[in-house]
Amino acid sequence: MAQERADVGRNRSIDDDLHLHLIDIVQRGVALIRRFLSNRGNALDRSKRVQLVLTGHKAQKFDRVRKTVRLTVFTAIGIMCVGCALFELIPETLLGMFSPTDEMLSIGRVALRIIGVHFPLAGFSIIAGSACQALGKPIYALINSVCRQIVVLLPAAYLLSLTGRLELVWLAFPIAEVVSVILNATFLRLTYRVSLERK
Repeated sequence: MAQERADVGRNRSIDDDLHLHLIDIVQRGVALIRRFLSNRGNALDRSKRVQLVLTGHKAQKFDRVRKTVRLTVFTAIGIMCVGCALFELIPETLLGMFSPTDEMLSIGRVALRIIGVHFPLAGFSIIAGSACQALGKPIYALINSVCRQIVVLLPAAYLLSLTGRLELVWLAFPIAEVVSVILNATFLRLTYRVSLERK
């Protein structure tokens, strides 16, 4: 009886280690793609595009501001679609960089495909947040980040884990991103409204 409990405990420990390792790999992949775009978005603060946004804002050329933000959003969504395609089409290749076991490949394949779906939405969120910051509303980006990570992502992952199905836990990423898009769209609209009131 004691031996059986020890074996069950050892197997659970191995499964936990595997899942933690997989979560680490997935987080690195997501962070790499988001960081690539965030650098483009934060480079927004130093780039000609943000200078155009700020110049257009100061000159009260709000059509130019909207056009610049819209163009940057479409570019970001395009970049994130490439990341989505990589996660959807070649998850085995991406996981192969980490010398995965067969079990990790089978779990990771599902994880990457579910998580990859949210990348195009993240493209909008990152640029909308950067645009709000460039237009003088950095608090909106902070609120969105806290809501996405702490208010939505962690509780959603916990609640989905109660189902006992690991593949459902990965849905927390798209759920959090949908909330992030709604918040960022609202904040961007509010920022535009304030800018127009200053006209």
